[in-house]
Amino acid sequence: MDVITLINSQSKEHRQFNWKFENEELTLTEFIQDGKTNNFLLGNNKIVFKLKITK
Repeated sequence: MDVITLINSQSKEHRQFNWKFENEELTLTEFIQDGKTNNFLLGNNKIVFKLKITK
């Protein structure tokens, strides 16, 4: 999976997201940590950017 990390410059807190381009949208889906196995899974929180491509 492709991962992007966003860091809050004030609190230094970071979150990791999977990213995907589809139909002129960039969707970032937050990873969550599974409490039983400590593996990371895709969560429900998403950020969607609508892309406008200009020439």
